[in-house]
Amino acid sequence: MVKKYFMVFLVLGSVVMPVSAGQYNNLMIENITVLSPGIARITGSDGNMVSETSCSTIQNSAQFTFDVTTPLGKSWQSLIMTSLVSGKKVHIIGNGNCLNWGSQPYEEVKNIYLLNS
Repeated sequence: MVKKYFMVFLVLGSVVMPVSAGQYNNLMIENITVLSPGIARITGSDGNMVSETSCSTIQNSAQFTFDVTTPLGKSWQSLIMTSLVSGKKVHIIGNGNCLNWGSQPYEEVKNIYLLNS
């Protein structure tokens, strides 16, 4: 009987306690760095913070990461490079998972949108 209640608590507890994912709108990409083994780190500024990343150590700092060796990662890299070259802004949503690359934690990307304005 105790095991059943414990299992229900674990399932409901994970549904009730969402991960805090970062989200930035109208973000100007400042730079992209690709590290071995194909991990990209991106930083941006002048965006409207919808929600701050749960792993950010710098207040109001947009720091995200993704794997450029996957088909989706290659598409995101293309969007980021287009943003850098054209000066267009992006909307980035993180997935709440933090990875440490160097001295700063970066949140993994869930979605990137290239904005037309």
